[in-house]
Amino acid sequence: MNRITLFDIPFDNLTMDEAVKAAIKLASGHRHPPHYIATINVDFLVNCYGWNASKPQNPELLNILKASSLNFVDGMPLVWLSKLKGTPLKERVAGATFLPLFLKACAEQNKSIYILGGEPPVIAKAIDILKQHTPQLHIVGTDAPKITLSPYTPPSDDLPIVERINSKRPDVLLLALGNPKQELWFQRVKELLTPPLVIGVGGSLNFVAKAVPRAPLWMQNAGLEWLFRLYQEPGRLWKRYVKDLCQFATLSISLLFKRKDSDLK
Repeated sequence: MNRITLFDIPFDNLTMDEAVKAAIKLASGHRHPPHYIATINVDFLVNCYGWNASKPQNPELLNILKASSLNFVDGMPLVWLSKLKGTPLKERVAGATFLPLFLKACAEQNKSIYILGGEPPVIAKAIDILKQHTPQLHIVGTDAPKITLSPYTPPSDDLPIVERINSKRPDVLLLALGNPKQELWFQRVKELLTPPLVIGVGGSLNFVAKAVPRAPLWMQNAGLEWLFRLYQEPGRLWKRYVKDLCQFATLSISLLFKRKDSDLK
């Protein structure tokens, strides 16, 4: 499969339709440990590297993303950066757009789904909306336990959660825990999980449930969805967005200059 590397992370160079088909294929086999799919945006990269592209602040998260079966580019800044780097990605595969399309394909292929994480009322609303459009969608379970990532957390704390998931025998496990929590938790329990495919969906179900409104399509295509989100929740998001944008700009400049230096050798 065609993969483009940015910041030592491989991105699968797929259209939205190709991404859905590739994910369904992974859900159709048997794999231990499970396949993992990440939808990576600017926040992922900042969580991995901080300010320094040559010294990741979270090497565990970086290694998890390097090992993912599929990595989708969920952010127009990353698409633009791939073009500047001379290795253009086809298009953005936004998690909030991908998820309903993937779940529709799961219903058509008789694949069962388990959802871990999220706010129960929001998840219930999302499921209700999804089933209005796709009545045959098979959700075998949902769970919203308290999950901590402290190094002092005993493995036994995860076992009841994993057992509840495995007992339902889903084809796909959706982790709605947010990054980096969902990736780190998957890494911690992956040897115990039996679903063929696990997908980190972050807050995508919040969009499905309309608990968080999405930007107009023209803003999504122009890479301005973050500006719409900032307008919706300025008090909560402005510090995070300013920090993420500054760090991403620093990382991108480092990447582009590194490429130019290597081209001269």
